[in-house]
Amino acid sequence: MKYFFTVLAVCCAHVVVLSQIKIDLKTPTGDKEKLRLAKAGLGAYLRQAEWAEVVNLGEDYSVWIKDLKRKFTGNILHFDVTLEVRTTADVGSGTLLNSRMIQDTIDLSAIGSKTTFEDREIIAKIEEQIRKNHKYKPIPVVLGTVSGVPVAGQVLEKGLKFLGVDLEAQVTPDQAVESMVLGAVLISNLKEMIDELPPLEKKQ
Repeated sequence: MKYFFTVLAVCCAHVVVLSQIKIDLKTPTGDKEKLRLAKAGLGAYLRQAEWAEVVNLGEDYSVWIKDLKRKFTGNILHFDVTLEVRTTADVGSGTLLNSRMIQDTIDLSAIGSKTTFEDREIIAKIEEQIRKNHKYKPIPVVLGTVSGVPVAGQVLEKGLKFLGVDLEAQVTPDQAVESMVLGAVLISNLKEMIDELPPLEKKQ
């Protein structure tokens, strides 16, 4: 019986790995600097998702972040951004499969006065921002790592480490919050967009 459960566990793990969707994150050449925080934030969550694998070659989908518009009202950041799911983009940008124009806000009031980067404090601020937005599922649910808490601090802690690697530079506290909240909004939308695609296209 013990052998049976061991084999079952190995088979289940194998299925999870096989079912991962390979995603190549893209931004238009001329907008790479403007979109770097959004891209790094989305990547920080995708690298923890059970259903996704971030790759540079051999992707199932190329995911494009485009047309970011940012505007401040006091310390409130309003943003519009376009998210596209496309076919492989080895040459050109691939064929468009799904697209969304996303609008949201980020409150940076409590971050502006901070000049040092303290992980726990930043994690609390990111949690607070994500909790305010009730239109999205809890991040652990989106990632597939269901937890008893609405936003898992562990997910954010790991995400901040990925963020530093992706940006290849130290980020300020307000950049970290902006990037991780942008990423949370983007991954919630991306998961819905991929789920909307026909199963045949998911196997491409």
